[in-house]
Amino acid sequence: MVVECIKKYFDENNLSILPITRGNYLIAHFDVYHKFEPSSMPICSAALPAYIQSLDVDNIFSESVALNCAFASGIIADFMEDEEILPTTTGRMGAGEFDFEISNIKNNSNYHVKVKNSQIEIDAAYEGIENFAIIEAKRDISEDFFLQDILYFW
Repeated sequence: MVVECIKKYFDENNLSILPITRGNYLIAHFDVYHKFEPSSMPICSAALPAYIQSLDVDNIFSESVALNCAFASGIIADFMEDEEILPTTTGRMGAGEFDFEISNIKNNSNYHVKVKNSQIEIDAAYEGIENFAIIEAKRDISEDFFLQDILYFW
């Protein structure tokens, strides 16, 4: 109930929250969502190898299962254009120290943000001979995404 009230207050007042340390946050009128760009790329189908029985493409109930399906079916290798990819780091960790600029939508200005060891979570990372990719997975299709999901890896 409390979380729903806070979310409603933030939505009604165009407020966003950004972590800057483990326990400190900035709350302001930040422009933290970005709409997905339209794509003209064709949609291709992929299938799991026939011997995989523990994954059911009709019942993808979590981000990790979706990532496992994408890896097992070759989608990740195709995306990275590398057949030698392997899953590497994942989970929660500190972001280190960095700073960035973000738009304040209330006064149409930029705000300088300094981050010091804020907690981040990597859904999956894959490494190949030539490439390294950090993946943010979502179970549901959305028209936009929260910049924090990628900002701390930029």
